[in-house]
Amino acid sequence: MVPFEKLGIVAGRGDLPLKVAQRASSMGVGVTVLILKDQADPTLYQDQYACHIIRMGAAQASIDLVRSLGIRDLVFVGAVNRPSLFELRPDKKALTIVGSSLMKLGDDGLLRSVISYLEEKEGLIVHPIHTILDDIMPETGQLGALAVPSEVQADIDKGCAVLNAMAGLDIGQAVVVQNGVILGVEAAEGTDSLIERCGHLKRAGREGGPGPVLVKLSKRQQTERADLPTIGPNTISAAARAGFSGVVIQAGRSLLVSKAETIAAADAAGLFLLAVTDGNDTQ
Repeated sequence: MVPFEKLGIVAGRGDLPLKVAQRASSMGVGVTVLILKDQADPTLYQDQYACHIIRMGAAQASIDLVRSLGIRDLVFVGAVNRPSLFELRPDKKALTIVGSSLMKLGDDGLLRSVISYLEEKEGLIVHPIHTILDDIMPETGQLGALAVPSEVQADIDKGCAVLNAMAGLDIGQAVVVQNGVILGVEAAEGTDSLIERCGHLKRAGREGGPGPVLVKLSKRQQTERADLPTIGPNTISAAARAGFSGVVIQAGRSLLVSKAETIAAADAAGLFLLAVTDGNDTQ
């Protein structure tokens, strides 16, 4: 049982918001989808759910809408392209929420500011996605059929160490490592673009040697209620095309979308898929 009867889903890109809506509806929860303008596809929801389009910078209008609908409980789901200040056009309320740091904060800092304001000042409750999708977070260990090759263990260790060292800087959630060399660090481009970029940079190595490894962990200070590291079948497809040897994610702090399909895709592509607890237990 979930602790609410109505849920507002603030929807970004991808089909994960739809999965949340479907699961919540199946649990008897009244679902309203708050579609982020120019981010989410309204056609995914309009025939099935009550929908409203909201603009990211129009905080006051969005809060007023939520109140008028009698919604107290929210979940933030889906990828979002961060707009420029010109594109955002923040209203007075948005500026109140994040102040003069609007364009200086990293993604996690910005989300924590927004969530804190909504809960402390507006009396709303923002839930983590696993309140609804309780099976979306992987457990520790080997997830697919392929074990981690011993020759890439050092690359996994290095990737985890780099991400943990960067955690306080609120940069990205992923790195790509091959033969001890950091091929790339995720920035604003997102994981799929990072994979593509590093596919062009990968080192030939010795004949038959392993390809790059994608390591993706949550930042240590990161809120669990938005923007957790996420992989799915598309991530695996991109890694396979780029010649990667495997993917490492974080158990209990990342989202494994379409779990069975993702694991099957990794097995079919010959990629290992590993979940570690915090980057200090990679063996």
